Formats: sequence, C-alpha cells, structure tokens
Amino acid sequence: MEFTISRTAFIRLLRTAASAAAKLTTKPILREILLEATPDAVYATGYNGQFGITARQAAEMDVVRANETGKATVDAVLLEVVQQFDGNDVFVQLREQGGGQGIFVTDNQSEFVLPSSDWREYPPLPTFDEVLEGNRISSQTLSGLLRKITPSAADESQTQPGLLGVHFRTGDGGLLLEASNSHLISQGYVSYESVESDFVVPKTSLSVLLKNLPADGQAIEFASDENVFLVKTSRLLFFTALIDAEFPNTSKIWDRISGRADITKTTLGKHAFRSAIQRTMILVKTSENKRITLESKEDQLQIRAKVDAKRSVKEDVRVTEMSGKKRTLSFNADYLSRLTNVIERDQMVLVLGDQVVYFEDEDSRHLLLGVRVG
Repeated sequence: MEFTISRTAFIRLLRTAASAAAKLTTKPILREILLEATPDAVYATGYNGQFGITARQAAEMDVVRANETGKATVDAVLLEVVQQFDGNDVFVQLREQGGGQGIFVTDNQSEFVLPSSDWREYPPLPTFDEVLEGNRISSQTLSGLLRKITPSAADESQTQPGLLGVHFRTGDGGLLLEASNSHLISQGYVSYESVESDFVVPKTSLSVLLKNLPADGQAIEFASDENVFLVKTSRLLFFTALIDAEFPNTSKIWDRISGRADITKTTLGKHAFRSAIQRTMILVKTSENKRITLESKEDQLQIRAKVDAKRSVKEDVRVTEMSGKKRTLSFNADYLSRLTNVIERDQMVLVLGDQVVYFEDEDSRHLLLGVRVG
C-alpha cells in the first residue's frame, strides 16, 4: 500500500475514522484505524465493536494519488502526527520492518514509522460497495431531527433496553423518530417517499453519527437489516448494531394529553422562556433537589426554584395568551432545561396538564412528566 494525499484531506479522513475507534477494548486491533488504497479512493475505517465509520476520499490528482493498492492498520495516534505536520502533502507507505510491517509517513520534512497489525484480523465490516435499498433524505433534515430527539433517549442506567436509543419508523409517507427516558418523550417527523422499516438505534452510536454528518444538506441513504443500521453519503459510511428490543407504545400518553379539555395553554416567547430557565439553572444545577416549578398566572408564567433556606430564584415571563385554570407544576430541572434547547418557534405554546407539560415545535413535539412536591 502506498499513496500520497493532501494533509487537509488526510486529517479529515483520520478524524472521522478515529471518532469510532475503540478506546478501551480486549481486542487491541480495534484501537487501530484500517487504511485502504484503491485506484479510485483512499478509505479510513474506525470500529469499536458496536459501531463504525468508513471515511472516503476519491482519487483526484490534486488531493490523493494511489501508487500501490492495499490495506493496513495503524494506531489512531497517526491523526496527532499528521495534524502536527507542516507540509501540504503526506506520503504513506506500508513497509516491512523487523520481521513485521510498519506504516511510514512523511510530509518531506518529518518522518514517522508506526507499527501495523495484520489487517486480516480486523472484523469484516460493511463497505461502500454495498447498495442500500433504503431511504433517501437530506443530511440537514436528518441531523436536525436527531439533535431534537436524541437528547430525550435514556442513559445507560435505564433498565428498559428499548429506551436506550432512538426509535426509527419509516413508511406511511415519512420518517418518525421517537425517544424517551420514561420521564421525557420526544417525537420528530418528516414527510417523503419512504421504505417501510422499524428499528431502534443506540443513542451512543447516534451521538457519533451526528458529529460526522455533513452540514451541506446533501442527500444521504439509510437502511437497516435484522441487526445493523447503515447511513451512507458520498464520503462516509456509518454502521451500528441495533438494539434488540422494541420501543414502548407511547400513543396512549400522547392521546391523553392532546385529547383533554381541562388543560392550560400558555403562549409566550421562546427567548424569554429559554433565558429564564437558563438563569434558574445557575443555582439549580448545583443542588441535590433538582426541581423547577412552573406556575401559570393571568399574564405571566412564573418560574421558580428553592435550593435551600438561603438560596432561591424566581423569574416572571410575560405571556401573550393564557387559557384554562391556573396550575402549579414541578419538573426535573435537567429535563426541562434539555427541552428548552430544542425549541425553534419564536412563539411557543406550553400545554400544562395533570403532572405534565407538553409543546409542539416546527417538526417535533415534546412531553415532560412532572415530579411530585413533598
């Protein structure tokens, strides 16, 4: 294997692959990045046993030239090395050394030799050659939905496996994403011609995918089989094992709040509400009792919290419209703060019910269950 590549393009490849490489593993080869040079492109793959990413740079005379095809693995420290180079181009070559193999890399000023394991020990993984018979959507649309929905998924402490990820359901003319930690429930929807599917993708995998999805709105493909979820762009192939559990049916919860007549609706400005919550969190985030209370009044929504006998906070947010009876509800401060970060509408409608707050946004809706006081 031997190729020359622009330093900028190589850093992009290595950074993408390294984001999926294993940090702690019983298989040392998973700490390494798999490099491959072909006549058409150079690839870099990182995989940690759960999810992986292959980054692709097409062969272009001013960006990458493959002199000799082949595969090799190299420690992810290569990224740090290349980032410190000063030259514009990087030369990479697999060499025999000391009864084994090593990766020689230089920018014609600095030279490094790093050990290389036998690439055949790397697990067999999906490749760019595979055709995805799945869904097509803009990267901007998918990343926008994931940023709103993924934070509501449960953390590793949750004992219900189906809540540890985001539920993807396609068909009926679109994509529905849903996540919950049993206190929060979030749904996002986008309409397009879709292929029917239903699966749950781990939250930890999606967090890495979000960091690597292109922001230019290019079309991407995604699909799933029995146990793998794949996302493909012209420069990236992402794959992850699915969660082998069903996502709970939350339709009754949504129906219960949307169908009730005895609710309180409060219309207020997004920025004023978000700023009040953020200021309240300055004190609340350091307390053991992480609770924020919302109280609806005639022309304002009062936000307050009491940390202890000496520390408390109160915010009054003016509302443009109020209907229904006055209510006082308390919520987990972390969850409430999390929801305020996904609001897009300048004017938002908070719906307060019995121990629940609910609001709809441009392409999503969110519900938070209250906590009992006393």
